Amino acid sequence: MKRIILSLAALFLCMCMPMKTSTSYKSVHHKKPLYELDNLGKSYQHYLVKTNEKTTGELLTTLKKYAEKPADASGKVPPGIYADYALLMICREDLMEAQKLAENEISLYPEAETYIKRLLKPHEK
Repeated sequence: MKRIILSLAALFLCMCMPMKTSTSYKSVHHKKPLYELDNLGKSYQHYLVKTNEKTTGELLTTLKKYAEKPADASGKVPPGIYADYALLMICREDLMEAQKLAENEISLYPEAETYIKRLLKPHEK
């Protein structure tokens, strides 16, 4: 009986001890994001909630900032920035600028070509 109680006590103490793993929780779950897009989400939210000249201008300014000077360490523009910027240029009927931005997106991300061509097709002359 004494052995069983001592075994259970030892087992209980082992269960209360913190577990050590090869990688800590913090290192796995708190990695630096691939792209830093600080206020882009806020600009999109304002644009989607109330689309007007002010929110459109704010979104254009934010997209232009990320297109001109990428925030990530590699210096690469995040996927979709040029495509979204091109879409807004299409809405503003600046098709030449939209075409240039679309080509930039395709050169960086060739897998986006089908999507980009579908965006531009209704606006081709």
